[in-house]
Amino acid sequence: MALIRQRKSGTWEIVIQRKGLLDKPYYASAPYKVEAEIYAAGVERLLDQGVLPTELAAVQAETGEVLRDWARRYMTSIPVALSDRDVLNSMWELLGAWSVSRLNLDWAEGWIAQMKALRLSPSTIRHKSGAVRQWDGLLPPIGIIVPEG
Repeated sequence: MALIRQRKSGTWEIVIQRKGLLDKPYYASAPYKVEAEIYAAGVERLLDQGVLPTELAAVQAETGEVLRDWARRYMTSIPVALSDRDVLNSMWELLGAWSVSRLNLDWAEGWIAQMKALRLSPSTIRHKSGAVRQWDGLLPPIGIIVPEG
């Protein structure tokens, strides 16, 4: 439940906290109480679905964790198909450059676009995005879905 309170200035402050999705409280403001309530209800509805709205993702602190950390956790926690393991191993250096706190749908679409610009074959793009897509549900929710190549 979001906290909504009136400031001395007359505006309404919204404080949203959610363990597992937000590293720290998110603060917003609105000129009217009804606007604050509508905004907070919309954000909470998304958070209940496990979706991290873009405006909240932008303020989350850098975790220092990179996608390679997730790949290592994934590959050691469940049986991974040999084809996926080969794909992830071929991407090992690249996975070390991607900060987990910056992952979102824009990142995923940009990654797909980069692979297309490099003229990788559609099957290669599907294999790479498919290997990453397998992590859904295994790792903490971050509000992204890797699109189809």
